[in-house]
Amino acid sequence: MSRTKRLYIESSLYRWATSLPQELQVAPSNQPTHSYLANSHNLPARQLYLPYFTSLIVLSRMQPAHSGGSVTATLAASFVARIFEDFLARDEIKVLAPISTRYCLISSMALVSVMPNKRLWDAVQPDLEILQLALTELSKRWRSAIGASRALQNAINKRRQRTSSSTAELRMDDKGSLEYFKMIDLGYCRIWSTLSQQMSSSPLATQEQIPEPIQPPGNDALATDPFMDPGEALDMGTFQFEHVENWILNDSFLFEP
Repeated sequence: MSRTKRLYIESSLYRWATSLPQELQVAPSNQPTHSYLANSHNLPARQLYLPYFTSLIVLSRMQPAHSGGSVTATLAASFVARIFEDFLARDEIKVLAPISTRYCLISSMALVSVMPNKRLWDAVQPDLEILQLALTELSKRWRSAIGASRALQNAINKRRQRTSSSTAELRMDDKGSLEYFKMIDLGYCRIWSTLSQQMSSSPLATQEQIPEPIQPPGNDALATDPFMDPGEALDMGTFQFEHVENWILNDSFLFEP
């Protein structure tokens, strides 16, 4: 992906998020908590945020690897977990489309990537448990979620085997990392307190950050992962998530062919 295309996508995402009408805002940053709680019952509004946050994770991960993870990806993944928590609480998982499996798995993998940072890894456990439970519930309707759940557990096990005891720093993707979240109350995110403390104590947070060079995926990257019909065999359901697992286990790119 060229720098121009990346900037265009980032700009489009930002404009979309900041131009949503009030009725589609789940947790507006400019309103007190009690005034936006009613919007949390708005199923279409909450679903709208899933592709937005997932896109932020993918864009953030399509950069050279960093053992400490990414602020943007970690925060976006935690927001996705918060939304799925609402789905579970209201028994709405059963009405979600198959693509929800992807949103859930990609966000889970982003949380797995912070394992080298013990404090943050402990903080993301509730979110990770929610996403694992969501995959279990999704698997009752969509067989693809079974493969996703297995891929996630495999990623956690293998990542744990190769992660040494250390305190890794979070990567500030660029000086505008938090701009993508300015329209939403950061308190809606469970890990924000821990994340903000780590950001303020990190030497990277006090330096002006230059965006890291972007390594483009292969020419046929987007064609390597066809959508699996729920009725396909379970083996195919597991196979289709191998590239997502590789993204975490080998510090690789999500769409690497």
